[in-house]
Amino acid sequence: MKTTAFIITLKRAVERLPQVERIRTACPIRCETLEAVDGRGLTDEQRSLLVSQGQHRPRYPFTMRDGEVGVFMSHRKAWQEIISRDLDAGLILEDDLEIDVTAFGNAWDLALKHVQVNDYIKFPVPKRNRGFESAGKPAQIQTPTVIPLGATSQLVTRGAAKQLLALTEKFDRPVDTFIQMNWVTGITPRIVSPSGITEVSHLLGGSTIQKKDRPLRESIYRNVKRPTYRLKVCVNAYWHAISGSKQNTSG
Repeated sequence: MKTTAFIITLKRAVERLPQVERIRTACPIRCETLEAVDGRGLTDEQRSLLVSQGQHRPRYPFTMRDGEVGVFMSHRKAWQEIISRDLDAGLILEDDLEIDVTAFGNAWDLALKHVQVNDYIKFPVPKRNRGFESAGKPAQIQTPTVIPLGATSQLVTRGAAKQLLALTEKFDRPVDTFIQMNWVTGITPRIVSPSGITEVSHLLGGSTIQKKDRPLRESIYRNVKRPTYRLKVCVNAYWHAISGSKQNTSG
């Protein structure tokens, strides 16, 4: 299987270069950096060509931050690389992760054993990011009804990359919650756990996406709206799963 790993990293994030090298060293396949799109450098006109508020349902209740737009564009850039290089799949990595070589090696081998033509397989960060999951546990591949958030590490096949690129010439929400919407994408991601992946942005100076000086009013608004939005995503995901199950039974 022809694969390459891409580490998405901002050119200006020079403090993360040592971590990028750690990832490259621990990665089980050929690995290279992919310069991220810096959302802070987008003009209002460029942004308007990319972001289409209210494009999908449930409606995303927040205005996308510049960093979130940049991350989405960076993942689109990686999807395009997979297609342009005629790869069977690409392993897309963000630059704030840490790899447990043994556990991720097991997860990677399992993913390759089960990967299908249009797959999108996530290697999720453990809940609450409490370090690595137990490396002693055997890796398992599952299809969750509600796809976990985060886009730290994923294996994206060429078929999935083509489909996602076609659907995201314009977008209205961050890439990880867009990937949750399999009723829109037609792609149902699978996950491998233990993944051997954890997220270490707190050790690297914090997120390059989140605003550190968010006004109190905005924080309150987000804290109120976020649970409602996530509930709507869950309802849609379960409805999609039930509908698909009924169609398979009747077929």
